[in-house]
Amino acid sequence: MLTFTCHLTFITQGILLVRFNAPEFSSRLSSIPLPAGPSRPSPPILLSPEEVHAVFLERGGLLKDLLPHKTVIQDWQPFQALPGNHDLLHRKSLRWMADDNVRPRVASLCTPPFPVPAGPLCFYLNIDVFGSGLRGAQEQLLSHLAAHVPGLPADVKCQLFLPPTMWRPMADFCTSVLGFQLEKGYTEQYLLEADI
Repeated sequence: MLTFTCHLTFITQGILLVRFNAPEFSSRLSSIPLPAGPSRPSPPILLSPEEVHAVFLERGGLLKDLLPHKTVIQDWQPFQALPGNHDLLHRKSLRWMADDNVRPRVASLCTPPFPVPAGPLCFYLNIDVFGSGLRGAQEQLLSHLAAHVPGLPADVKCQLFLPPTMWRPMADFCTSVLGFQLEKGYTEQYLLEADI
């Protein structure tokens, strides 16, 4: 008789959905301060496709520390951190950032904004955050917004997928510092992994 052992693992991410007016936010983007902290992190680094491959797919220690179960979750879709998935992710025109390209504490990836087809003109922007460095995540959020929001003519709904422990401080940052409207309270997404 054969016996199988199955290990189920849930990966949980908090979902933070905020809304803001792009022209209004763009007009004050350069004057937004970051909250004071014990030390200023390194400025966010925009990663090239080659650096993405090296940082996310080739260094086992980094994957263990930064990505949940060696999985890149991009806009609800899980991708194992394997070389074959690098090409799939590269074709999505994502903007990848990290606080360090050798030993990052936090990394993020952002989709290009896309219009929502229903109702008044509105754009959607999805940002996935991995790691634990809150201040680095705040800086990367601002960098993604600065790269994508200027020139957009309407409201933007920005959906951040992030570690659950980071949800409340990022929600406070978005509403109190950035002046965004919180669209809904705390929600989560789950990825079920099964090892048989």
